[in-house]
Amino acid sequence: MKVRTALGRSFVAEAAAPVAMIARVLRVSRQALYTVPAAPRSPDGTCPQLRLVAPALPADWQTCDLSPALVELEVALHVLARRHPAAGYRKLCSRLRRRGWAVNRKRIARLLRAWGFGRRRTKPHPKAQGRPFDISELPPVQRTGWVW
Repeated sequence: MKVRTALGRSFVAEAAAPVAMIARVLRVSRQALYTVPAAPRSPDGTCPQLRLVAPALPADWQTCDLSPALVELEVALHVLARRHPAAGYRKLCSRLRRRGWAVNRKRIARLLRAWGFGRRRTKPHPKAQGRPFDISELPPVQRTGWVW
């Protein structure tokens, strides 16, 4: 399938025939011929094509004033991410906006992910995943002094 879609994309780029005909002959969807393949990701989740490295922190990063007139956006984001390690991209985005930057939350999330500041996701409850939930494995109820 991968070979057929790659061949179909090359035919579409050359405009050899209509896209519908190329898709029909190669037995692939037209959508597969239009979509651009995603960049491969490394095991840690960062994209090797971006090669983004967090900018260097200023010497007084713990106490320095953050404003658009004094520091660049990337430096301010790196400082805030270090100051507030438990904050996610939404909280950091709102802190940057309060300090005067006009930023997009998607850009902040992409930069944090590329720099390795990603947050770990919580493991969902087994009942929420649709797996069988055995009630007999629960511990017994502790009885108190109440008599019913």
